[in-house]
Amino acid sequence: MRLFVAIELPDTLRDLLARRTDAVARVLPPARWVERQSMHVTLVFLGDAVTRFGDAASRLEALVDAIDRVCAQIPAFRLELGGAGGFPPRGKVRVLWLGAKGGETLLTLQRSLETAVCETLGLDPEKRAFHPHVTMARAKPPWPRSALGRFVDIVDAGLERPVGFEVDRVTLFESRLRPSGAEYNICTQHSLAVPVEATA
Repeated sequence: MRLFVAIELPDTLRDLLARRTDAVARVLPPARWVERQSMHVTLVFLGDAVTRFGDAASRLEALVDAIDRVCAQIPAFRLELGGAGGFPPRGKVRVLWLGAKGGETLLTLQRSLETAVCETLGLDPEKRAFHPHVTMARAKPPWPRSALGRFVDIVDAGLERPVGFEVDRVTLFESRLRPSGAEYNICTQHSLAVPVEATA
């Protein structure tokens, strides 16, 4: 099992991003564009850590409990998408993305989940800084920086301003590799705490 914890996007937002994908794919170099149903914001990537060591069933149960405990302490919040870019930050581009912003609540959620997951499964924390985003495409062969500039211009112009939604849960996904690309299946969903203003 290859697992990761992520924020799902609502269908209306996936539809909007899929339309932007169609617009840019026609005028940019070849890339493997992410299917609308696979769009998400990854919070913690686990890989095969659950099944690699020990009893997979008990490790999965402990993982689910750890995610539940974190989510019970984090209030729902608004996530906004906007500002396209690419990885790596220098040289030819391999991944095209749309940025995500959720303020301090998003950062707290991600840090808390990573800490809880790593402690539960005996993993080392990710050394790279957390950069919340929705992956839009993987460029193969890698794109020149000039193509990235065109991608950014088209996507940002199409959105005009950040678009957002209320995040009230996170999802544990299983990733299955297929010849056509990764397929994501929902394992469990975990509700965030009720927003403070809802209890006032």
